[in-house]
Amino acid sequence: REEYCRQIGADSGRPIVFYATGMANHMPGEPEIVEQIADMLETMESNPQLMVRVYAKDRTGRFDELKKRRPDILFPEVAWEPAWLTPKAEDSYVLVNSLRHCALGINVASTVSLELCMFDKPVINVGYNPDSVGTDVLSYAVYYEFDHFRPVVESGAVEVARSREEMASLIASALSNPGARSAERSRLVEDMFGSTLDGDSGKRVAKVLLELAGSEQ
Repeated sequence: REEYCRQIGADSGRPIVFYATGMANHMPGEPEIVEQIADMLETMESNPQLMVRVYAKDRTGRFDELKKRRPDILFPEVAWEPAWLTPKAEDSYVLVNSLRHCALGINVASTVSLELCMFDKPVINVGYNPDSVGTDVLSYAVYYEFDHFRPVVESGAVEVARSREEMASLIASALSNPGARSAERSRLVEDMFGSTLDGDSGKRVAKVLLELAGSEQ
């Protein structure tokens, strides 16, 4: 933990709240939500720190102004290959350690929610709009009705904050009682992945690719 925190500029003695951002066109105004969460954390007794992983394919620079203005928010670099928009090997270590060492995770209907559950970390999903984005333009809440994510919500493994006030309450609750939904998280991971989280997924993928290549010859 100490090595990881040195790498990202975090204080190893303070809880880390891990926010994973989404796509700019799907989550407009997201920097507002991130800053609001940072403001919430400043009022909490456990003195948590906010660490933000910007979606690697987001090349809009929409968080640049916030990075300059709020040095208290951590923005670790995401090591991706720009030519192919794929992660470099070193990024895997950063992402895994972000999941391992955070106290809780926040995102907008992201698959990172599932990865957080694999590490038995509390998950809060953002279900309310930034102040600058009207629901007539786009509704964050609608993402939780989509077929691919509704089962995650219905499992009880994650919590959806429907307002800024509820977000503050859920963060405080998760920090004080991180094991509250541990059983639900475990069930969701079992239902979604079964026995495939054994470290051999890469080998299975390679095997199938080789078989497909052989069948085409």
